[in-house]
Amino acid sequence: MVTQKIKDLLLLIGLQVITVPLVILSFKVFEPIKLAAVVAASIFILVGFTMIRLTRKWEEYRTHLCYWCIRIHVFIFAIPMLAGRLIFWDREFDDIVYFAFPGPVFHKMSERFYVIMFICTLIDLGFAFYKSRQK
Repeated sequence: MVTQKIKDLLLLIGLQVITVPLVILSFKVFEPIKLAAVVAASIFILVGFTMIRLTRKWEEYRTHLCYWCIRIHVFIFAIPMLAGRLIFWDREFDDIVYFAFPGPVFHKMSERFYVIMFICTLIDLGFAFYKSRQK
């Protein structure tokens, strides 16, 4: 039986997958690169808040790995990255420091955490399928 939570988790996976090409496309469409970075960060934030809202509908949503990973990605990575780009518009990305990390290092951390978030969503999906089979 496919539950609403399974449908939601599949939607989360779809949103996470489609976000990556949209962000890459923003760097091909918008110039200068600083504007593209603002658009990309805005996409991550918009999709992130959409996913948070979706997960908050669940009973015991705080017990799901993906809920926390999404929040971390939005509040620790996406929002600070956007804020840094806007506040330090005149600086090159390499010269912006986020939580004591240079811009490129912080960006790499964000990329890796995005993969962790995706994996955690898959894990939550696996648990949801398992629980649906137990009933």
